[in-house]
Amino acid sequence: MIQVNNVDFAYKKGRLIFENLTMKFEPGSIYGLLGKNGSGKTSLMKLISGLRYPKTGNISIDGIDSVGRSPEYLSKYFLIPEEFDFPSITIESFVKLYSPFYTEFEFSQFEHYLSEFEVAQNSIITKLSLGQKKKFLLAFGLSCNTEVMLMDEPTNGLDIPSKVQFRKILAGLADTNKAFIISTHQIKDIEEIVDHISIIHHGQLRFSSAIDGIIENLVFSEKQEHNESEILYEEKHFGSTRIVGKNIDNQYTTVDLELLFNAVLVNDKKIKEIFDKNKIENHVTV
Repeated sequence: MIQVNNVDFAYKKGRLIFENLTMKFEPGSIYGLLGKNGSGKTSLMKLISGLRYPKTGNISIDGIDSVGRSPEYLSKYFLIPEEFDFPSITIESFVKLYSPFYTEFEFSQFEHYLSEFEVAQNSIITKLSLGQKKKFLLAFGLSCNTEVMLMDEPTNGLDIPSKVQFRKILAGLADTNKAFIISTHQIKDIEEIVDHISIIHHGQLRFSSAIDGIIENLVFSEKQEHNESEILYEEKHFGSTRIVGKNIDNQYTTVDLELLFNAVLVNDKKIKEIFDKNKIENHVTV
């Protein structure tokens, strides 16, 4: 489990990006980490990976602190950054150099992913296009089979068929032993595969819930289908008005992540009240 405890963070003497940030990521889930540009999604990835250290508070994986980036800590995760540089070597040479750091690396798995992404194993990495480099890095990272996969904008540079393939691969890897954290502003690319949503805004965690919890507490539908008192957020959508509302009649609607994200930025306190109230009521019932 990844635990982020009471973290304050800023770059040098700049403004605080995070203030008293506390959140956790459990194994067995694919997390969608959402936030506006500049909200700190990439900074959080760097903090979890130990590339940056908190000003106060701490971050740990399975109880091991990120500070110091011990070999035991580094073996717990693989980071796929949004921006990257590679040495001018072949993919085969890269794998020989770096795969020994990951004891669970599977060569057959890696070769399968390369084939799925249509990337030649004898390619020189620096001569690949941006999209091909991203597909190679995804194939390598996923084949490391670490407990935690950190992905910062993993679909940037991928064409539509590759995005579809990425979603299929990731869906097939989700199990009880791994936690996948996908930071992105391209919400539609991950909507079908994530099972937990975390939203950060102005340096704080504003919303965090499993998809099942969102379905139980909220509805996503047309405005005319609901009373004004039930509506938490609304926006125009191709001539109609889409809303996020309270789920008072045990309806089960498809979660619209873009609508949810905008709703949280506008009305996070009310949404939190609904989730907290239902948790208490469910506990009393049990």
